Amino acid sequence: MAGATDMNKSRIRVTPATRQMLIQAILSAPDGHYVAIQEPTRTLNQNSRLHAMCGDIASQMKWMDRKLGVEDWKRLLVDSWMRETNRMQLVPSLDGKGVVALGQQTRTLGVKDMADLIESILAFGAMNNVQWTDEPHIPGWV
Repeated sequence: MAGATDMNKSRIRVTPATRQMLIQAILSAPDGHYVAIQEPTRTLNQNSRLHAMCGDIASQMKWMDRKLGVEDWKRLLVDSWMRETNRMQLVPSLDGKGVVALGQQTRTLGVKDMADLIESILAFGAMNNVQWTDEPHIPGWV
């Protein structure tokens, strides 16, 4: 079993094989230390799907009469989803001449939130007749 010093700043996935080791590490941790149990972040399949969907939209649609790239569409789609789910926070820009949208980045989204974002993009695509190049259902989204 790894000692407490081996586990400093470690991320260990909870599995049947690691559960007892983690319990022991918590029991032997000095007072004042922190433990965080958190949902896993998005899967590689989800990330790949998100980028494929943004690519499909970028190749088939214009926004305000302009062709946008994949990253621009991703920003628009994430912004829309964040507004729908009340995660958006707008603040004045540093120079006071505009606003800046603060919020999550997709790399920090959990599996369930990423699935929700993908579903939101699927709905947007359906409303705008986007033809997906991939099968949109990926087992394990949730």
